[in-house]
Amino acid sequence: MDQIQPALNQYWSARAQAYDSSQLERMQVDEVAEAWHQILRQNLGEAAPGEPGGLDVLDVLDVGTGPGNFAYLAASLGHRVTGIDLADGMLAEARAKADSTSNPPKFHRADAVNPPFPPTSFDAITARYFLWTLREPATALANWFQLLRTGGRLLIVDSLWYPNGVDSGPQTEGFRSSYTPEVLAELPLAQVQSHRDLLDLLAAAGFVDVSLTDLPELLELEQRHGVAPGHFPQMQQLILARKPAATS
Repeated sequence: MDQIQPALNQYWSARAQAYDSSQLERMQVDEVAEAWHQILRQNLGEAAPGEPGGLDVLDVLDVGTGPGNFAYLAASLGHRVTGIDLADGMLAEARAKADSTSNPPKFHRADAVNPPFPPTSFDAITARYFLWTLREPATALANWFQLLRTGGRLLIVDSLWYPNGVDSGPQTEGFRSSYTPEVLAELPLAQVQSHRDLLDLLAAAGFVDVSLTDLPELLELEQRHGVAPGHFPQMQQLILARKPAATS
């Protein structure tokens, strides 16, 4: 594993409780919770096995799951969800919520660059607020492509957090001492000015039907209900891609 990752794991473990509390606080607002459910409902569907016209339950992998809140949203739609992360503090927060839901995700300590699952294990892979801090994105996307079944989908919600450099973006305690110039040099998507590089990497990995859509509804909700400490409202994007039904 890359030498930079242990320091990042320590940073995110230390931030886990505050990070989780901030996310959960905003999700207490009904319209915020519904907006996030709608994003997943529209793109993963809501499982209704056994009902006429009902969707099958999907096997979903949430990479860089953090405290697991995106994974729990997908699981609340009836899907079988697995979340992976390398920060033990984040995983502790994620697992602590399991008793409060009837369909909790399973959480594992695992590297998102090379998830330890057999090929074609999942129908969908999700990620939220994670790609900017991902090592080796080209390798990761190629591995995610292999993990998907034919026709499987990739769903990412993210933003351009630091297009003008990390000093102009969201800041929290310990951030700059963890995200040093040496670390940032190993994170190709951390300070990009557009998602063009990501879209090119998705196509190079074999994904098709790649699309990017702004999410002004989330921006408007952030402007009205606030954001995490050290952050500010900004446009987020929904990035979708699919593994072809037949690959050569």
